[in-house]
Amino acid sequence: MLDIKKEREKLGLTQQELADHLGITRKTIITYENKGNIPESKTKLISYFFSQYSKSKNEEYSEEIKNFSESNVLFVPLVNHRNQEEFSQKYNNQNFINGLHKEPWIVDNPKDGNYVSFEIFGDSMLSDRAEESLLQNDILLCKEIEEKHWDRLPIKQYDFVLLHKTEGVLCRRIAETILDTQKLILEPLNPLYNETNVELNDVLAIYRIISVKRFRRRL
Repeated sequence: MLDIKKEREKLGLTQQELADHLGITRKTIITYENKGNIPESKTKLISYFFSQYSKSKNEEYSEEIKNFSESNVLFVPLVNHRNQEEFSQKYNNQNFINGLHKEPWIVDNPKDGNYVSFEIFGDSMLSDRAEESLLQNDILLCKEIEEKHWDRLPIKQYDFVLLHKTEGVLCRRIAETILDTQKLILEPLNPLYNETNVELNDVLAIYRIISVKRFRRRL
């Protein structure tokens, strides 16, 4: 069993510093250390972090960490509500992307491609069905769909994040693709919002949503 407190103290990290590195709260770290009831996915993530941090400090790490150090952990650039506008202008600027905070994800069998994390801002994807709602401050793991595949988007399987020339970052369900007129019909989950039609020529990038980190529990 992973002893977080022991490994943290060995590396000279405070609870707050470890929480900041992992993108979680100090309260969560305290709970893990006191109760030891850690979800397997979090154990893998924390173990992976300890292994990488130990290597950077030329420190040895324990057998418990070695058992998890090969986990499929991706550290993915995060576009939050504060930098969405800048991302819209610099989404192809690698220096800008490299400077973004990296959000950690456990991904089984990750494929090659361009992964981006997006923070939900607003309530357009608030649904009566709690399990499908995407609420403010939820964080999405997304993978970009190459433009050559836009004619066969998997609209029945996924929701999407679109980067639009004038509207910026949009999280929507794609209700329909109209290829002869090169349009997408975008559908919010919130009934207070209207469907919208967008020209494909005005879309800079399309990302399918792979996974979600829920900011708060659903009712």
